[in-house]
Amino acid sequence: MSFLILDGAGYDSGAKAYFNFLSEDPSTARKKILNTLVKNLKASGNWGLLDRLWLYASEKQQAGTISLVNPSSTALTEVNAPTWVANQGYTSDGATSYIDTNFNPNTQGINYVLNSCCVFVYNRTNIKEDNNHGNYDATNAVLFAERVTSPDETATARINQTVGAVTVSASNTNSSGLILFRRTASNAVAIFRNGSSLGTGTTASNGFPNNNMYFLARNANGTPNSFSTKQHSIFGIGSGAIDQAALYTHIQQYMTSLGTQV
Repeated sequence: MSFLILDGAGYDSGAKAYFNFLSEDPSTARKKILNTLVKNLKASGNWGLLDRLWLYASEKQQAGTISLVNPSSTALTEVNAPTWVANQGYTSDGATSYIDTNFNPNTQGINYVLNSCCVFVYNRTNIKEDNNHGNYDATNAVLFAERVTSPDETATARINQTVGAVTVSASNTNSSGLILFRRTASNAVAIFRNGSSLGTGTTASNGFPNNNMYFLARNANGTPNSFSTKQHSIFGIGSGAIDQAALYTHIQQYMTSLGTQV
């Protein structure tokens, strides 16, 4: 499948909306790269299936706090100054710093619904650690980890299910690249890396946690813990109907345009 490349005839309305929420105008070169990403996401049908898409790998730090999709939504909050590097993204200190996305799936999901949803992250580092991102309350959880060491090397996820439910897991020895976790039915969960399936699970859905989703840490019923030390470049939230293979193509093209792809 081929996708559109910037034709030079002006910027897409989605790109222009994003530019309007940035405190500093991007360079012309960066506008072209962003415009290409928007047009490609629209060409594949993925744009309308996303609720949020944060490009932590951005030209300016503030730009990484604004979602490319729905840029008028509340900007994410950098808590305790996670390290940010231009064109690469954020890294936690592993102890106190993290991202509060200010996205509560219980109240803010539009494309992200109980039995059709996805979360995905682009990592630039390959690290084993028993930590995860997301959120849980007293009843339900959205928790995901790209590569953990316990009990073996796996990618794991809990998506809109009870806190104590068995974790969906799939063998994964490399946390770098685009890792996507998806629910497509009440009993169907899958994990992908770089557009290819790692494995599936059947843990039943139950409900949404009613608090904000954290990144580089998890929101443990109101308390941040389980801090990740990976460098993360992109984080997105959307529908389970997303074309995840096309999404990987677009995200990888974006990162390659920056020269920071893995």
